[in-house]
Amino acid sequence: KISMDPSHESVDELLDDIDEVLTRIGHRVIIVIDDLDRLETKAVNNVLFATRRTLRLTNVTYVLCYDTEILVNRKDSEVDIAREFLEKFVSVKLSLFIDSSSIIKFLLHDWNDSENELKYFPTGTLIQLEPILTALAESLKGDNATFYLPLIGNMRKIKRFINAIIFMQMHKV
Repeated sequence: KISMDPSHESVDELLDDIDEVLTRIGHRVIIVIDDLDRLETKAVNNVLFATRRTLRLTNVTYVLCYDTEILVNRKDSEVDIAREFLEKFVSVKLSLFIDSSSIIKFLLHDWNDSENELKYFPTGTLIQLEPILTALAESLKGDNATFYLPLIGNMRKIKRFINAIIFMQMHKV
């Protein structure tokens, strides 16, 4: 039996005990830290410090979920600490956003492909929205595309836009 009472052990000894137990039982632990970019910079740094402290656990994997632009582009003196940590310790970085050419292709014709269709919207509604979807695609292609990217520059924003149009019943106009 391993005592997990922190009053008798240092943090390092406690981490060693946890690592030994995880190794012995053969289980992997995945720790997901979501919305890291929504925290204040000082809190982000505290979370990253605690994460770094436990990186030595051999059967633990961390998944940090954050918007890089929001996290590292703050006007804050402590941002450099977070940026350095992320550059040093993030070994695999995966972006959930697709490039604008794929969004344009989707808006122009892929939405009607059975493999790519948005299952949350009735096909008939999307057919009614086709002129709007085409206009969105053209907005992302033109000289003013940089102005539209913050509004409709990823699939999540496109879905929200379509939801808003449907909610306001603009597709019936």
